[in-house]
Amino acid sequence: MEESLWITNRFGEKMEALLRKPDGKGPFPAVVFVSGFGMDLHEYKNSNDEISKLLVDAGFLTVQFN
Repeated sequence: MEESLWITNRFGEKMEALLRKPDGKGPFPAVVFVSGFGMDLHEYKNSNDEISKLLVDAGFLTVQFN
C-alpha cells in the first residue's frame, strides 16, 4: 500500500510524506528516510524510492519526507 500524507511538524509547518507498507497485518518494523541533500520526493528513479520499495518487499513500513 502506498499513501501520500501531509504531516505537521512542531513549528506548524506541513511536510509532504509518502507512506508505504507491506500487505498483511502489522505491526511492521519501520524505516524513516530523512534526506539531507535536497532530493525531491517525486524525483524520477530516486534512489531512496527504490530502497523503500525493496524494504517494503522485505516486510518493512517506510516513510519518505519531501
